[in-house]
Amino acid sequence: MALTQIDFSMVVRLAAAGYGTTEFDMSDDRRNALVRAGKDAMAAHLEKPKASQTYPGALKEKAPSSTSQ
Repeated sequence: MALTQIDFSMVVRLAAAGYGTTEFDMSDDRRNALVRAGKDAMAAHLEKPKASQTYPGALKEKAPSSTSQ
């Protein structure tokens, strides 16, 4: 499955370079910085235009196609 521009418009980017995916023993300050970065990234993402505004009709469900046999 290929990702489209619409898919990418719904992705929240988090600048988390330097953090490990299994870094469970980080300090409180380091964890708080990561959480703050996540909150800031989400707030910035929610301020962007919605995919439905950028791509009119993009999120409307398509009617199932009927096939007669």
